[in-house]
Amino acid sequence: MNDLYIDAVCLFITPLLTDPEEALQLKLIEWLVPKLLTELTPEDASFRIVRLRFLTHSQIKSLFGTIEQVCRLLDIAPSSIRLIHDREDLRTVEHAITCSDVLSERIQVIPATSAFETELFDIFIPLLSYYEYYCLYGLPSRESILLYGRNSGKKFVRWFRRLQKQAAESAYFRTSKKLDLHIIRIEDVLSPYFGESERRLVNMFETAVSTMDQGITCICIEGIHHFDKSKNLEDVDRRLLTTMLLLLDSVTKSDFIVQHGTDSADRTDGIKGSLVVVSTSERHPDDLSCALIRPGRLDKTIFVS
Repeated sequence: MNDLYIDAVCLFITPLLTDPEEALQLKLIEWLVPKLLTELTPEDASFRIVRLRFLTHSQIKSLFGTIEQVCRLLDIAPSSIRLIHDREDLRTVEHAITCSDVLSERIQVIPATSAFETELFDIFIPLLSYYEYYCLYGLPSRESILLYGRNSGKKFVRWFRRLQKQAAESAYFRTSKKLDLHIIRIEDVLSPYFGESERRLVNMFETAVSTMDQGITCICIEGIHHFDKSKNLEDVDRRLLTTMLLLLDSVTKSDFIVQHGTDSADRTDGIKGSLVVVSTSERHPDDLSCALIRPGRLDKTIFVS
């Protein structure tokens, strides 16, 4: 068999491989050595990688770093390996390229300046560029994230604006997909009138969901440290917290509790595009209401330094 086939996602998530890099290294050596012994060149066969787009930055670096290590070990140039990977989402077009081409194309799109930005890129960029893959493999395209730290809300908004700008200018994306940001501030939602706070929150959330299309709709809920477990919540706070929890839970379920679209056809066809709800807090998660951070409610918690 001349061709080597690697499923990138399976390589990194299968429980059978405790060390994916070592497994890939052994597989590459096993594939390349017979060719070198028979005086064939790596170009005589193809190295095919599928589902490369689902990997994080660190996994991409690890994968191509392993390929380069094997090439140094066998004294061959990495550019001599004919690497084929799926491109342009679900189309069948394939391109033979060098390892360095993929590395520079995927990794250096938008540089991260801090650890929390790297984690955010690993969430947002796959959802933005490869939504069709998520649909094909039945992967969830909705995320609920908690950011905590000093000025976490302002830092996230600045990061998102930079992502919008650089994604629009980058030739890597070549897409008309949208990056929409809707900001909901708890302090702006609060009202002394009965039921008004909950109505405002639902209306803001519904407005954001109604704009969902191809791309990412991000809802940033700023100031959830208002629901501090150390203080006695008033009735309006408890009602608002209950409403917000229902909205957060709806992100991970098949049906939203707010309407999307203007007619029944829109609602039955399902929601198109990805949705990310980012809640921000000045306080540590342990200081927040236990209902906010219960297991299963948040997909990820990120400290903003």
